[in-house]
Amino acid sequence: ANVQTGAGDVKKAAETSVSLLQKTNASFFVNGGCLSCHHADMANFAYGVALDHGLKVDQSLAEERLTRVLSSSSRGQDLLLQRFDLPGGPENVAYRLIGLASIKYPFDTAMGAAAVNLAGMQNRDGGWRQVTFARAPMQDSDLTRTALSLRAIQAYTPPGRKAEFDARIRRAGNLATHHRHNHA
Repeated sequence: ANVQTGAGDVKKAAETSVSLLQKTNASFFVNGGCLSCHHADMANFAYGVALDHGLKVDQSLAEERLTRVLSSSSRGQDLLLQRFDLPGGPENVAYRLIGLASIKYPFDTAMGAAAVNLAGMQNRDGGWRQVTFARAPMQDSDLTRTALSLRAIQAYTPPGRKAEFDARIRRAGNLATHHRHNHA
């Protein structure tokens, strides 16, 4: 590593990385024929972090990705409210909501439905589990899964269910605290 690298070089490298992520995200959708939940949602997250740090981004590519994500999200709203869970477990929903929260997408009924669905996957102990296969490294820890899900429901709590979601958030926090004390 070059220890002489200045902040301008780091900023340029970050902007180049975000640019590449945005371009590959768009081509993945066109060439792959699907949204690729982890790819689009992580791109939204990176885009939001880039904006927060004043980095240049391609706004038109970001808007295209957001349109695809929102179209996909709104189509399944009724099913999510009925607990027809998406493939991929809680992470699928959590990454979607965290990505959108990162770009400051406001609460709407589709995001509320996703948060309700995700909250319904929470276990009584406050955590979220993966009941099928887990794809490492994104799905290899119940504690990570719980932290992701917790952040997601915090971001898109339906206003009429705030008291319920606050209790769910406390349960998840208690589980994380218990885990930290028992695994320190």
